[in-house]
Amino acid sequence: MVIFINFFRRFARRVLQSNIFVIMGLTAALILVGTLAYAHIEGWSWLDALYATIITITTVGYGDFSPQTANGRLFAIFFTFIAIGIGGYAISTFAAYLIESRVEKRTKFLRKRRAQTIPLWGRLCTHSCRYERPRNGYPHDEPRNWQLVVHTQRS
Repeated sequence: MVIFINFFRRFARRVLQSNIFVIMGLTAALILVGTLAYAHIEGWSWLDALYATIITITTVGYGDFSPQTANGRLFAIFFTFIAIGIGGYAISTFAAYLIESRVEKRTKFLRKRRAQTIPLWGRLCTHSCRYERPRNGYPHDEPRNWQLVVHTQRS
């Protein structure tokens, strides 16, 4: 339960720091305005107006619904430009959110790796341990006879 709470806190903090709520609000407002406008101007049902709004926002354009009045076409022109702008903003913000989370994970990994460095003759060296066969051993030596060897590399 504690793990779930900590995960939720970290997720909520990251979402609040990003613009995801702004995007969700703009998208909801766009859908609401488009549905209300299409229903009022064209006289469509709520479901048809919502359907036309989603098709316009996603730029699918099946062609089964299109504004028939001059006011509806004028609204569709401006609505499409606004929808494409908000959609582009949403995609770029979501991409930035994903990239930032990847960078954060990589930074955390590098900090952890740097913590594993040891000073050796005045230089920082990373170390790794593995078992190797003794130099004078035979290829058929059993692993229990192998030696623990620490390898260092300069950072």
